[in-house]
Amino acid sequence: MKKSDFKVLGVITHMASNGLMVFSNGKNTGQISDGKIGDVIVRRKDETGLEVQIFSPEEWAAVGAEEKKSEKDGNAGDKKSDAKANEDLSNLGDEASKEGE
Repeated sequence: MKKSDFKVLGVITHMASNGLMVFSNGKNTGQISDGKIGDVIVRRKDETGLEVQIFSPEEWAAVGAEEKKSEKDGNAGDKKSDAKANEDLSNLGDEASKEGE
């Protein structure tokens, strides 16, 4: 499992008045009935259904750790885009924690 297998839908930023958790990727927002502030909401790229997965920040970071193994196999071309994606998610997580205060 690599980060490139997933499309990041957003990071949970706060709870809406209807009790659902609100997630955002900077451009779009959505709501989900599970998770907590800071969790990463993703959908597998190869699935056509509506199923999403929720990763805690620690779990999502562990997915990135698995990619480092593949870099040794010569897949270092993804390194820059992965670093940018991680930076963007870190920024969203910081914004989420500020909004949650």
